Amino acid sequence: MEPLLLDISIDNIMDTDIFDRVVEVNLNNESDGPTSNEPSQTLLHDTEAVIQSWTQDSQSRNDDPVDQRPVSNQAKLHQIWTTIRFPVILLCLPFVSPMRDVYLCAKYIHGFLLEDRRRGHIKLVDEGKASLSRYKSGGSLEEIDRAIRSFEDALPTVKSFEENRWADEAAILFLLAYCYKLKYSDHGGLTTDGHRGITTFQAALQLLPPGHAIHELAQSRSLFAIYFKLQYEAERDPIDLEGAVRFHWDGLLLFPSGHPDRLSVIFGLADCLRSRFDLEAQSQDIDAAIQCYQCAMTLCSQGDPNRSMAQINLASCLRSRYEFRGDIHDLEEAIRLHRGALQIHQDSHTISLPSLNNLANCLRAKFKREGDVRDLKEAIQCHKSVLLLYPPDHPNRSLSLNNLANCLETRYRLLGDEQDLHEAIEYHRDALSVHVPGHPRRLTSLNGLATCLHLRFKERGMIEDLKEATQCDRDVLLLRPPGHPERPTSLSDLAHSLLRAYGDLGDPSNLEEAVQHSREALKLCSQDHPSRATLLHVLANCLSLIYDKSGNIQHLDEAIQCHKDELIWYPPGHRSRPYSLNALGSCLFTRFEQQGHSQDLEEAIQHFRTGLSLCLPGSPGRAGLLSNLGACLESQYQYYCDINDLEDATKLYREVLLLHPPGHPGRPMSLNNLGTCIRAQFLRNSVEDVEEAIQCFRESLLLCPSEHPQRSLPVHNLSTCLWLRYEKSNRVEDLEEANQLNRDALKLRPPGHSKRMLSLTNLAGSLVALYEHREDIHYIEEAIQCLHEAIQMSLPNHPALTLQWSALASIHAQYHQILGPVSEPNESTRLFKKAVNHETAILKDRFNASLSWISVEKGPTLMDAYTISLELADQYVLVRSSIASRHQILLEIPVTLATNAAATAISSGNLPRAVEFLEQGRSLLWSQISRSRISLHRLEKVNPGLADEFAELSKQLEASAAPNTVDTRPLYSIDDEAQKYRRITVAWHDVVDRIRQLDGFSSFLRPAAFLNLKDAAQQGPIIIINIGNHRCDAIILDTFGQLHLLPLPDIEIIAIIDLYVRFHTVIQRDKPRKGLIEILRCLWDDIVEPIVKKLQELGIQPGSHIWWCPTLHLTMLPLHAAGPHRPGKPNLPDLYVSSYTPTLSGLCKSLQAEVQDQSSSATSYIPRLLVVAQPAVQGQTEIPHVREELQKIIQVASPVDILQDGNATRESVLSSLQTHPWIHFGCHGSQIIDEPFQSCFFVSGQRLTLVDLIQAHLPDAQYALLAACHSAAGDWRRPDEAIHLAAALQFSGFRSVIGTMYAMADIDGPALAEAVYKHMYRRQGEHDGISEVVVDFRETAKALNIATRALMDSGVPLERWINFIHIGA
Repeated sequence: MEPLLLDISIDNIMDTDIFDRVVEVNLNNESDGPTSNEPSQTLLHDTEAVIQSWTQDSQSRNDDPVDQRPVSNQAKLHQIWTTIRFPVILLCLPFVSPMRDVYLCAKYIHGFLLEDRRRGHIKLVDEGKASLSRYKSGGSLEEIDRAIRSFEDALPTVKSFEENRWADEAAILFLLAYCYKLKYSDHGGLTTDGHRGITTFQAALQLLPPGHAIHELAQSRSLFAIYFKLQYEAERDPIDLEGAVRFHWDGLLLFPSGHPDRLSVIFGLADCLRSRFDLEAQSQDIDAAIQCYQCAMTLCSQGDPNRSMAQINLASCLRSRYEFRGDIHDLEEAIRLHRGALQIHQDSHTISLPSLNNLANCLRAKFKREGDVRDLKEAIQCHKSVLLLYPPDHPNRSLSLNNLANCLETRYRLLGDEQDLHEAIEYHRDALSVHVPGHPRRLTSLNGLATCLHLRFKERGMIEDLKEATQCDRDVLLLRPPGHPERPTSLSDLAHSLLRAYGDLGDPSNLEEAVQHSREALKLCSQDHPSRATLLHVLANCLSLIYDKSGNIQHLDEAIQCHKDELIWYPPGHRSRPYSLNALGSCLFTRFEQQGHSQDLEEAIQHFRTGLSLCLPGSPGRAGLLSNLGACLESQYQYYCDINDLEDATKLYREVLLLHPPGHPGRPMSLNNLGTCIRAQFLRNSVEDVEEAIQCFRESLLLCPSEHPQRSLPVHNLSTCLWLRYEKSNRVEDLEEANQLNRDALKLRPPGHSKRMLSLTNLAGSLVALYEHREDIHYIEEAIQCLHEAIQMSLPNHPALTLQWSALASIHAQYHQILGPVSEPNESTRLFKKAVNHETAILKDRFNASLSWISVEKGPTLMDAYTISLELADQYVLVRSSIASRHQILLEIPVTLATNAAATAISSGNLPRAVEFLEQGRSLLWSQISRSRISLHRLEKVNPGLADEFAELSKQLEASAAPNTVDTRPLYSIDDEAQKYRRITVAWHDVVDRIRQLDGFSSFLRPAAFLNLKDAAQQGPIIIINIGNHRCDAIILDTFGQLHLLPLPDIEIIAIIDLYVRFHTVIQRDKPRKGLIEILRCLWDDIVEPIVKKLQELGIQPGSHIWWCPTLHLTMLPLHAAGPHRPGKPNLPDLYVSSYTPTLSGLCKSLQAEVQDQSSSATSYIPRLLVVAQPAVQGQTEIPHVREELQKIIQVASPVDILQDGNATRESVLSSLQTHPWIHFGCHGSQIIDEPFQSCFFVSGQRLTLVDLIQAHLPDAQYALLAACHSAAGDWRRPDEAIHLAAALQFSGFRSVIGTMYAMADIDGPALAEAVYKHMYRRQGEHDGISEVVVDFRETAKALNIATRALMDSGVPLERWINFIHIGA
């Protein structure tokens, strides 16, 4: 609010008694000489004495302001007038009142007009004076207008005077200029009023003769200063303001302390200094203004109205200095001064009104500084008190209405009470009704009303509020034409309103206009303009929406750059930073959806999480951040299949829905977003999820009217859900509704819409399904057209292209015959190859496309389809950071993918390729982990730097592979570990690519070729049993590296699965022998016996060591114990020594590992055996035979180190593994199917988990016997992965491992250990007369064969001795 300025009362101005006394003085000093414009010294002295006398007497009397006493001596009065005229009047001015107004001289001159000249114009002048007097008493604007009309009517009559016309005309012009000034300054009149006042004043001055005393007096007594101030207020030219300050300083020098005019000059100087501070923000100006008002207070006595005015103005300046410097003491002093003025002048509206108003503004500023709502409440009460004091037509009432509205708006933002917002809107409307077009404060009212209407629209979503706010912004822009310094801000506000209007009304013209205004504003803004950030934000949002409609990626790129530039304006801690982060993240996520660059997704997630960390619950922008983060996590789930992402997204969407209750404009999209997550969960869980998703989409659709710009989203998503339910239930009604919704969505997404291709793809899918029911070829033809359009409009890197190519390829493959010439030969193969090789697509979509290719391919490219599918399966699993999460992804891969690929290769006669397929597609987890432990000896010799880089990245990858059993990550925190893993993965693949470019390293870490796998059979034949969907075969790899095919026509995959189920059912019985024998005989008859015969044909001698490499559920059946199990007929243990190997590469590693030379005749190599004996742990039943087992081992093996009871801790066992190449576990074991990597051995008070064993790098380990339950039991869901304790020990470095297929009997431990170790530590010959013990881990399989046969011969039941198996070398 502008500071109050003092106005001189018209009462003193109109008092004519002083003029009568001056007349008397001048009558006594008549002059017969010619008329002079300069009074004599005597005349001046006498006149001054009369005025001094009058000023003393006037304090004790109360004369009528308009003295009607007649002038008696007309002749002498005329003589005075012609003699002294203006000079006398000017001498009177200092004694009438503080010389504040430039027009006083005109009013006094009028009192000396001669009687004979009053007849024509004096009546009009008197009427003007009377109106002026009434205005000063009552403040009616009509009185000013009447005075102006009277003075303007009087001017023509003066022009007819023949003698001294210039004096009379100047007097009226001075009066007229004064009226224009009052109308402009007091009533916020038009700018033209101010200009008229100035030009009229200038015209009056020009009428004065050259060298007239008024020129000198005006310059020395601040007359020009006031003129310049008025000129500045009208035109805002800083030069005028400088002139006003200069002349005020000159005037102040002419009036020493004690002079009655000094106070008025001080007031004028302070006012000009304050104005110059407002213009230039120079601290010395506000400091000087404050000193002026402080000086003025010392010149005024207590009770003097001028003192109160000085006090109020001083407080106003202190508040301005507080706003400039931030010194709270200035603000507190201003509040004290205002309160003091109010206490003294409680009954004076002249004082209390400005004090209340300014006190309210100071309290509001204090609230902004300290946040004490009591200050804001008091400010509101002050503004309301001001309104009660103002009459309805008071010119300053509208200003108080605006101030009160602003305070109520602030309190609404703080406390959220809608009543405050409603009141603020009504007060702004009241003020606007007063601020008619042309009023200088109209712009302020329009801005305030628009702001409040936008706030209420956000809260209640009423379109009427948005429309009214937009119109207000348009009106503001009209008041700021081109060239106006605030035009960029108004352009920004209007663009923002239009953007909101587009969002709710969907009118494209609003969007186009918003872009136009934003671009214009940015051109007008300098780089440091305060509105630049807002303009960048609005332009970016507009460009993003235009992209949604046009699909032009350049618009999106520009939007992202705008948001990045905007973010620079909001450093950490800025209140707008969360909103800027949200906007930037949204655009990055959109670009990710279009181009599939993972860095865009990761950056978007980081921005959303950071924004949420800065946005407290209850903040208005929180819901948007929650929704956007949920969308990103949902997409991240699609890419990386981390169920935590999907669960987090669902939680976020449910939180948003709570923030958007029924009636909230954001509820439709909140329901839509929640539905998408629930739909994704349906694909993993139950039908109930899809029902809830359908309900969400239907409710969202009801809340989106036909013109809603986002209506296409729930339409599209509802069609997808109905399609999914159709696939589960085969309800044609769902298919028909889905098809219609797809058509509706397509209408809502016209050509150019960024999501149109998704609707086209969906429609194609429903059309193909309808064809299956109705067999109308037009459905297929239309589907092809849809997919072609979708492909043509998609950007080259759009991730959805894989879906479109795959769908189109499937149509060509399945309906080639009915399509005829429409479908070209090999078209489906060409399209499938494009789909699976589209690198920016979601890996899951590419992998699914490969499966679709496999399902329809009948030609020679089927092998190609399997090759790429197995490669994608490996990449798909590898996207997850932890091995536990990778295992979850494995469950989504068809269990028969590798075996069917091998069957295809077998059918084509390519046995080596069949072996390679099995090696590539089985034990994926072990294969991926082992890549980080590959030997780098050869690489270190060629490029040691690259070898070090690979080793370091591999180390980091392996460290991040530890599973997260409990996700303790906060919901809104940045998932640094997952992002770090992905960055390391990218770097790791880059290093691998560089290694492959080296000579001789082209096959580095590529799937093993058969040439490198055949060495696995150097110690004995390997029997690979492949179980495919369409054929089952045995492939025998002999010791010469040759492959021999043995078809197994009597078995099928279903029969193997049934056999596995029967086995694990029988094994749980109390008397399982009969059932087991039936299963073992079945295995013998259909599988093992034909293989044995083939081995015999190949010359494999009885007692030889053979390795089994079964597939699928055959890995969980006891092939090693198969046989007729009839008296007199040998079983397999009687014919061969059996071992198992999950993969050929694993067996190669065990056989090729460097071990200490065991054939030396000089010394015998006897490794130290570590025995972990834990018969009792808390929570588990005691296994008492462990102690007996320990004693048996001690008796036959040496040297032996023992960890038992309390000494057998997790840490001690892991530490001892580093120094003991041989180990024996005698303890409880546990298999956890749902979390296989948490399977464990129970040691003293702790668990030694499978993960612990994986992370133990044991290059010198050789042998392990796991006398514990389930130590070699696999997972029936992924049997080819061999995820069990025995496999973990083999991976960590143990070459030869004995484990159990299910729970073992404690009583068998001692006998098994004794038999095994007797063979392992047997004495062979003598050396220098001493019996020599030769220990070789490669004897483990033979030792186990001997031990199990001994158990069998001793009468141990069948189910107990067949439990033990050997894995490895």
